[in-house]
This record gives sequence, structure tokens and C-alpha cells, in this order.
Amino acid sequence: MIINRNNTVLFSLKPYLFLLVLMPLFFHSSLYAKGKKQRKEQKWKLEVGQAFIYDSNILKYSEKYINRFKNGINNGRFHINTYDDLSLYSSLRISYRFRIFGKLKTRISGNASRRTYIVNNIKTWSQIGIGFQQYFTKKASFKLFYSYIPEFYVRHFRDEDWVEVYGYTPETFQPFSFSKNHYGFWVQNTFSRATKLRASVTYAQYYHNQHYTEYDSKNLTLGLSIYQRINKLFEVMCAYQFITSRAKAYDVATETIDNSTHADASYEEDKFFLGFKVRLPEVLKRKNNFHLRASYGKRYYSSKRYLELDRLHAGRVDDNLRIYATYNLMVLNNLKVSTYYYWFQRSSFTSAELNKNYLSNEKNYHQYQIGFEIVYNLKI
Repeated sequence: MIINRNNTVLFSLKPYLFLLVLMPLFFHSSLYAKGKKQRKEQKWKLEVGQAFIYDSNILKYSEKYINRFKNGINNGRFHINTYDDLSLYSSLRISYRFRIFGKLKTRISGNASRRTYIVNNIKTWSQIGIGFQQYFTKKASFKLFYSYIPEFYVRHFRDEDWVEVYGYTPETFQPFSFSKNHYGFWVQNTFSRATKLRASVTYAQYYHNQHYTEYDSKNLTLGLSIYQRINKLFEVMCAYQFITSRAKAYDVATETIDNSTHADASYEEDKFFLGFKVRLPEVLKRKNNFHLRASYGKRYYSSKRYLELDRLHAGRVDDNLRIYATYNLMVLNNLKVSTYYYWFQRSSFTSAELNKNYLSNEKNYHQYQIGFEIVYNLKI
């Protein structure tokens, strides 16, 4: 459960975990009358994971703010004890496979996860999700899915409305956090056992806390992915996503997006993905593989505010680069261990000469994560 500093429970995973456990039992009972032969084809799968992660920059601070944190500058901004941290990522996934339409597979799934930061508990967050996948041929299927994050803390910023009243005092720093609904759909088909094509559409709603409701947004993502198996040992993938985000850009009922003087964080983004998976020689007769994936995103902010009113978004363009490297080893038939290294970088630019240094000092950052994960699978 998520507990604030006043020991108030904000969110608990317990009722959702209970529902996840009940799902396979419900579908098993509803299909019981189909006979013993059909029951043997119905399977449920339980996956429990535990990861240990080091994060070099948990709040994605630029060098400017890392140095200010180290030197004790900006009293009120930093509500963390360290800018890096160790965290525990606990996950539970459950799925149930059955057949509604003859021999075509149907799968329902649910998941719950929690990332707990050892030193900086303010950053701890949780997520739950459900999914429904249906095959309409032996090789083609679609999936509907939904996930929910009840609270995700980004960092503390100055609330400009408070600055107008109290000036630049420590009290004007307020937490910037949001909750998120994420809806998705994809359809995929496998051709000749070697090529898989997937098209996806996702829609996300971000709801921010009371100090930053102008950042509430609705995001639409369109994606296309291709997976190509070269041989039994090697597979490559490439993908493209187009993202459009429309921010609310005002925070009082008397305003509109056109007459507001608040920040407008709306943007459009092109994202490109390239990766490969290689199966390595067995280690002590155990299967193992290596994944490498990279993504590059070009984000264009569309704020029409004057530079003096929206220095963080007016004319801003971001380059986002991410690299994911993962090694997996099957220690047992149902026990997998993984080690991984993730690297992130954001570089922000603007065509306004007067704002270039300010923007880069505020938004440029580097970050890496090193993790070790154990995943146990139970199939029945």
C-alpha cells in the first residue's frame, strides 16, 4: 500500500490482488461443463518477480540541480535524501488460457507491481493492469488492455500561483505528481513462422495534483512493430510510434486554453525503436539469451505562449535516447534470472537564443539503471 507522511493509506493493492487470484477460478467454473478433454487444454499461469535496481538519478535532475542538491541550495525544492537510490521491484502476473471459439485460444491476464525505493520513499509507486487477448486465426490475435497508476511523484517545482502571493520562498515548492489511466489495443499476425507484424493504439489520461492541473493531458499513441526471426538463434525488431499529447493548459474555470497564461505542455513526438535478441550457447545445459534495444524520440512542444510566460515549453524540442541491455538465464525450467543495464539521456533545445542555456540547464539529464531480477513461473 501507498502511505503518505501522515501515515494515511492512499492506495492498497490487496483488493486487486484478490481479484487477480479469483479470475482463473471464475473462468474455470464457467467452463466446467465442457468436459474433461476441454478442461485439460485450459491453463493458468502465475509469474512472480523480484528485482533489485540501482538508479543513478531517480528524479531525472540536470547537472545544475544535482550540484544544487549537493551544495544545499534551493531549500524547499529537494524532498529526497539522495539523488540516486536502490529500489525493489516486486511484480505479480497471472493469466488464464481457455477456448471460446473452437480451437482458437483466449487469454485473460492481470498484473500488479510495486517499486519501493529504499532511501527515498517519496518516489515509491504502484501499478495494476488487466488484459484480454483473443486469437481469430492460429497465428493472428488482438489484445485489449488497461493499466492504472494511482500516484507517481515526479519532483517538487515552484507553484507560480503561490509565488505571486509568497514570493520566492521555500513554501512555494510543491509536489508535482499524477495518476494515470492507460488504455490500449493491438492486433498482430505471424507470417511464415518468421515475421510478426503488430499495430497498436493506446490512449492515456494524466491527472495531476491540485497545484499543477494545467498539466492534465490526454495522450494518443499509434504504433507499428515488425519482428523478424533470422534463424533459430537470432531475431530483430524495429518499430515506430507517433505520439500526440494535448495538455489542459489552464487551471481555473474562468480560463480556456486560448486565454490562459499558464504553461502549455502539449507536444507531438516521433519515436523509433531498433533491437535484437540472440540465443547464446547453453551454460551448464541451461538456455540463455541476450536482448539489446534502443529507442530515439524527437519531441516537438507546440506551446503558443510567449517565451516570458512559458520558458519551459515555448519553441522547445527534445531529443530522447534510451538503450536497454538484458541478459536472461533459465536456472530451472520455471526459474529465470536476469541482469540488465538501462541508459537514458534527454537533450532539450530551443530556437530562442535567449532561452537556450536556461532550457538545457533545466531539462538535460543523464541516467542509468543496473538491475538483477528473479522470476518464478508456475503453469497448471
